[in-house]
Amino acid sequence: FETSLAYWSSKLSGAPSVHGLPLSFPRPAKWNSAGGHVIRRLPLRLVEALDRHSRRNGATVYACVHAALAILISRVSLSHDIVMG
Repeated sequence: FETSLAYWSSKLSGAPSVHGLPLSFPRPAKWNSAGGHVIRRLPLRLVEALDRHSRRNGATVYACVHAALAILISRVSLSHDIVMG
């Protein structure tokens, strides 16, 4: 564990602590975990296309959607350093 922690601490040093996404309201002075969630159903054709794309590229659907989200955040925030996790 310590070796892994040291490795990732080294890799992530200097990474931005906050994204550059435009916000619709200011951040609270004190962080809390209160939030909401949105549930949407994806069209079956999209799910099937994601599945085919993932299989063709030797990845999971999760990995492909995660990559797409990282690209979207990068473009909207005008930042190349995206830390997700």
